[in-house]
Amino acid sequence: MRIVVIGGQITGSALAASLAARGAEVSVVDRPDPAGSATTRSYGWINSHKKHPESYHALNVAGLEHYHRELVKVPGVFEAVGHVEAAGAPAHVTSLLARAERLAGLGYPVERLTARELRALEPGLRAPARESRGFPWEGLAHPEVLVAHFEALARADGARHLTGRVTGVELGGHGAAVTLADGTRLTADAVALCAGLGSSALAASAGLELPTVAPTTGNPAVGYLATTAPGPRVSRLVTTDRLNLRPHTGGGMILQALDLDVDADPAAPGGQAPARVAEAFAERLAEVLPDAAGTPLRAYVGRRVIPADGLPAVGPVDDAGRLWAVVTHSGVTLGPWLAERTAREMLTGHRDPLLGPFSPRRLRGPVTARGSAAHAPREPGEQ
Repeated sequence: MRIVVIGGQITGSALAASLAARGAEVSVVDRPDPAGSATTRSYGWINSHKKHPESYHALNVAGLEHYHRELVKVPGVFEAVGHVEAAGAPAHVTSLLARAERLAGLGYPVERLTARELRALEPGLRAPARESRGFPWEGLAHPEVLVAHFEALARADGARHLTGRVTGVELGGHGAAVTLADGTRLTADAVALCAGLGSSALAASAGLELPTVAPTTGNPAVGYLATTAPGPRVSRLVTTDRLNLRPHTGGGMILQALDLDVDADPAAPGGQAPARVAEAFAERLAEVLPDAAGTPLRAYVGRRVIPADGLPAVGPVDDAGRLWAVVTHSGVTLGPWLAERTAREMLTGHRDPLLGPFSPRRLRGPVTARGSAAHAPREPGEQ
């Protein structure tokens, strides 16, 4: 089976590797500069922490299990370090306790942490903590390393990679064709859209609907992140009232502060955040982790891929199975697992039962936004 995968970041690289391993003839087309993709500007938190409804929670649990079962074996792509959340503000305390109770009821590992236990886990942390909880099963991924891993697997199994911008997809009676900006035309039995926010326009070029939340200033599809230089850092994912922190490659950290996202602009030149945002990150870092005060950091605009109703769109977009999609928020958590299930479905017709509610065809016609598509996360623990 000849398959063109459009998009070479987390979902596309993983799908190409899974398809090629199963004997498909795979061509991957990725744009020349993926720096603005959701993968490369991701917080990389592997979790099923605040996922509603329960069918979506189950999907993320499967993705998390896949990391622990398969990807923990691959050097440099996944660290099963766990996550601690320290709540001091009343609203954050209420939110944390409600989430922890729900997750424990679903069988998700949750630990109550005393102040002493929290200090033992993160001695340098100085965040107010009336209540603290640990989520030991969660971890962090390094998306760029993960993409390189899957790309190497795909190439080893014969996949070819092209660099270019796709301008359109055409569907015919027995297959599909992809046209690139330079005039290159690729024919295939099926095309898979793994192009994140660009997937909507590509589906439209084929006469099909695959609506996503378009990034606009301050909406759920955009938010600020900051990366620090090497220096003092936390040892795991940490959520506090004012700042979220996680280790990063090279000895630094990635920082997130959801309330700052209110004016994040997807059109910011070079994707860079205003100086005042970098200053706010630096001030909060000095408060929460005093040993890291003064550590140089760079703030930038991150992106989130969110289908129109907030839930993943995975599977055939058309009724004949010529155009497929793997378009989802939580792409780093879900991408590798979704890739394996989608590859199997494309080649054998077997659809994993967990994917039942997430067909892209549900997005035809008027769509009511819900969850992460309707509400921009602004409070601690909302992401």
